Parts: sequence; structure tokens; C-alpha cells
Amino acid sequence: MAAGSSRNNSNRVCVVIYDFEPRGVQRVQIRLANEFSSLGYDVDALVFNCSGPLLSTLSPSVSVVDLSANSAKSAFFKIIKYLFYKKPQAIFSAEDHINIVALIACQLVPVKIKCVVSCHVSPKLWALKPKFLSKRWYMVMLAKVLYPKADKCVAISSGMKQEYLEILGVNPDKITVIYNPVLSLNSESAVSDFQHPWLNHPNIKVVLGVGNLSRIKGFDDLIRAFSLLQSREFLRLIIVGDGPEMENLVSLSNELGLREFIDFVGYSPTPESFMNLADVFVLTSRSEGLPTVLIEAIGAGCPVVSTRCGGGAVEIMEDGDLGPLVDVSDVEGICEAVHQALNNPIKKSKLIKSSERFSSSAIAMEYLERILI
Repeated sequence: MAAGSSRNNSNRVCVVIYDFEPRGVQRVQIRLANEFSSLGYDVDALVFNCSGPLLSTLSPSVSVVDLSANSAKSAFFKIIKYLFYKKPQAIFSAEDHINIVALIACQLVPVKIKCVVSCHVSPKLWALKPKFLSKRWYMVMLAKVLYPKADKCVAISSGMKQEYLEILGVNPDKITVIYNPVLSLNSESAVSDFQHPWLNHPNIKVVLGVGNLSRIKGFDDLIRAFSLLQSREFLRLIIVGDGPEMENLVSLSNELGLREFIDFVGYSPTPESFMNLADVFVLTSRSEGLPTVLIEAIGAGCPVVSTRCGGGAVEIMEDGDLGPLVDVSDVEGICEAVHQALNNPIKKSKLIKSSERFSSSAIAMEYLERILI
């Protein structure tokens, strides 16, 4: 990197992306980077590990700065070096452990750089009663000291904002609610060539689940709820995603005698292709910040059911106006809600209209108007 002036570059912004694996936070950061670039900013993607299938979704106009770091700690001095030489107007970080490193780095460079941190994981999952002197305890202590130094903390839902106010004591003036950028003009995939024997069958109704196959996503509850549905001869369950619980979920479907009725299709780069054709999308997560897949399903006009897995899900569902909301792990309640959504689906036009709140272009402009401009 060549040495720059003592002033920051008023047209350059930096978006931190840990890697390009198919996770929600990565998708959000990529969309922000792409939208900022389309609005005329010089955008650097500050990447810890430049690998993963989502790399192809990053705009060619975004410059990739590969830190080649396997942790926030090992990236620390490389981030300082980048900020010192490139001097962006702002840096946007989106994971709590990376937020802390970005905040410290901004304190150590001799030019004012706006540090904007967003919060995607409920602090109830990591900041409540950590074991004394544990890694999590240090995280909480650092967050309480450093988050007030951010130029702005972005909470992705009103519920998340309240948690950060109560648990971490963030100053209300420092925190603002801006939804995640999820949908864009090309979000809807062409489905004319998309084929699946169940989705293209006129007499079969399909229940759909999408996400990382981890315990927190609650796919075991989805399978158990599906087992309670009647008239299974005409019902099928498709689960899109991969993850550590795959083997256990397949075993559960075998135990319940459902294997022929459930298709584990693995990871798909275009889950919206399934959403466009499914009869109901079901989110059974035990905890979420702002579940991207729920927004994508609504944007596709697919009827939705969700657990009350966090304030974000309730806000997305407009407190139940867009579909049934069920308590976490209420298997019988999930079953009844799916039955309701299949038989009395919300109009597609209403769902799509509601999803406009989460358009990438609108969210990027909100960032600029409320933080940069």
C-alpha cells in the first residue's frame, strides 16, 4: 500500500467481510459493498479469508483487500496498516468479535475514520452471565467499553436494539435500527428451467425449510411437526442447506418413518428458486437476529410460518399479519400453523409488497443518509 495524505478519502469506504462462505452476515456485507459501489463510492472489501462460493456475488467494481488472517486477533495489525494508508471515510463491520478489533484499530490511526458496527447475533446468546475470565467474559467487557466509541451501532431490529441497550448498556444516541439489505432487483431467479419432481407436481404440496443445519435452526422441530401433519400422501418436506446436524436430521426422519417424504437437497446458491414454487416456508429457529431466509421467502411471495425466535422475526412477520407466529420448539403449534398456511395462504402480492422494506438499494441509501451524509 502506498502512503496517503493525512486526510481520509471522502469517497472511499471499507466493508469488512470475514470470508465468502454462505452465511447471512456475509451476504449482508456483500450486498452493502455492492450497493455502495453502485452509488459511486470507492469500496474496499476487507476480507479475512478470501474463499467461499459467495465470492462470485461480489461486484467486480469492489476492490478486495485480502488480509489472509484466520482470526480477528491475527488481522489486527493488518487492519491498522490498511486504515493508516488507505484512510477510508468509514469502515463497516458486522460481527461482534470483529467489531471490537475494528473499534480498537480506529482509535489507533492518526485520522478520523467513522467506525460503524452492526449487531447480528442476539447478546442473549453470548453476553449474559459469562464465566469469569473466559473468552466470552473478555468479549463482554470489551464490548461495554468500546461500543460507546463507535460512531454508530446498527441494530438489525428493534428487538435487537433493546437487547443491546439493556445487556451491554449502549447509549441510545449511539444505536440506530436499520434492517439488513436482503432483496435486489435480481433477487428473483428465473424458475422456468428449475425442476424438482415435488415442486413441479400438480397434486403435491411442499413444505420448505432453508438454512444452516445447526441445532439453533431447529430443523428437528420442523421434521417432528411435519410428522404430525395429516394427508401426508400429498405433502412433502424439502430442506435446503448443509451443516453439522445433517446426519442427525436424516436419522430422525428415518426413525419417524418419513425418509421417503423428505428431501435433503444440500446447499443451494439460489434458495429463492425453491421459495418461488413451495407452498409454505417454515422458519423453526430457536434464536435469530433478522433471519434473511424469512425475508427472501416473503420476497418470493411464498406463504410463511415462523417461530418467535427473536424480535427480528416478529417484525418481519408484522406481528403475525403476514403469517402464523409460534413459540420456539412448540412442535404441535408449528404443525397447526403449517396446516393453516397451506389452507389459507396470505396473498402473494401482500407478501411481496411488505418485503420492499428490505431492498438492498433502499437500505444502502438509509446507511448513507443516516450515517455518511
